[in-house]
Amino acid sequence: MLGMSQNVGHGPLGTSMVAWRLARGLDVDMCIELAGRGTISKATWSKLENGHRENYKPTTFAAVDRAFGWQVGDALEIWEGKKKPPPPPNGEQRASARTKAELAQMRRDIDDLAAVVRRLERLLPRDQ
Repeated sequence: MLGMSQNVGHGPLGTSMVAWRLARGLDVDMCIELAGRGTISKATWSKLENGHRENYKPTTFAAVDRAFGWQVGDALEIWEGKKKPPPPPNGEQRASARTKAELAQMRRDIDDLAAVVRRLERLLPRDQ
């Protein structure tokens, strides 16, 4: 029963998520970055990978689609058993995904640094 929280093994979606993540040389944090900041938590990602069944929001499955570049709705259809998972990517796609995740991290770091600079500018006396 999908509404109850239970662990039923990886299942097709979890197995596919792990295969895609490993084939692209990504860790869970990088996948979450590719999915979009704030769209899926590390705990939820891990639950999906491990086949933990509960009522997930459609946006959760959409985050998985974005992380792997799947068609919108693929993750949900795989979860529901309506679609077979796509095969894992090749080496070229692996490098591309890793680069995107690293760039997303760099953008966050730059945003954080810019916020620190703005705070420091407010604290420093201004020349008149």
